[in-house]
Amino acid sequence: MCVAASGGCHFVKGSHPTMLSSRLLCGAAILLFSAAAAGSAIAKEQFTSFDPKGSVYTFAAGINASGTIAGYYRDSEGLTHGFLRTPDGKITSFDGKGSSLTQATGINDKGEIAGWYRDESGTFFSFVRGTDGTMTKFNPTEGNEPGMVGLNAKGKVAGWYTTGDQEAGFVGAPDGKMKQLTVEGMAINTRGAVTGVDGSEGFVRSASGKIVSFEGPNDPDETIPTGINDSGTVAGYAETICGIGYGFERDSKGEVSLVGPGDSYYSYVMGMNDKGALTGYYYYSGYEGFVRDPAGAYTTFEVPGATDGTYPQAINTKGEVTGGYRDGSDVLHGFVGTP
Repeated sequence: MCVAASGGCHFVKGSHPTMLSSRLLCGAAILLFSAAAAGSAIAKEQFTSFDPKGSVYTFAAGINASGTIAGYYRDSEGLTHGFLRTPDGKITSFDGKGSSLTQATGINDKGEIAGWYRDESGTFFSFVRGTDGTMTKFNPTEGNEPGMVGLNAKGKVAGWYTTGDQEAGFVGAPDGKMKQLTVEGMAINTRGAVTGVDGSEGFVRSASGKIVSFEGPNDPDETIPTGINDSGTVAGYAETICGIGYGFERDSKGEVSLVGPGDSYYSYVMGMNDKGALTGYYYYSGYEGFVRDPAGAYTTFEVPGATDGTYPQAINTKGEVTGGYRDGSDVLHGFVGTP
């Protein structure tokens, strides 16, 4: 999955999901998920599709408890803008000062939005946009291209960026002290714990700075956490050298378990909430979305009009899911709904 850095796709790290189908026969065999699928059902509920005005590519990155969504879109001139969508469907676009490339990557329950932009000189800045629309910019990336900026309920951020052929991270307060990290931050919870990537492994960094690395299931080549909730549970996916993805959940005690509907070849956990519900997408004959509730039951779904894949990215405490879907022309649209 491409990083947020390119404007072409955002599915975190690795290869884009629609490119993975060519790898189905890589290796000796593809293992299907099994007992985890108990209680799986196909959802038939309707979802709301949306696009900011002028969008030719819409990516919904996050949703908060009120149902407000943040993300970014690309227009027909190739410019990328951030957007905010309120529960009543009103969409507001925004940009960093002098920016032709602005990407919103997360939103908290206050309605504050985190992301990054590139100004007219080509310098990259991260930002937090307040509920009044003002943007606090900061430069923990030392001007290098960011890959992700995560935001918690207290307004603290964590993220990562590329500098030369190296990748580094940061954590701190946008208007205060920022600490540089040798690991790549992806998400931060209210307690200040950060999760992300440490080389080929995942990691959890406590608020005091202690880092514990871990691997996802099935002896992966790379472990990529995508979220951490306030209980300290981490979710994400792990990929083998063949590109086979396995969704996982790691509890606060360090126990890692497999996540994915029972008929899936690939499974990617992209979002989680503080109640323990997970969302993401999986591959069988095509890419579909799924939600796993806190009790372990799965619901799978396709957004109407999704002829080339449904890709959920975030779930709020009400169980509302947002993400993107591709139509027959390979255009990505935003969606929101409750499977």
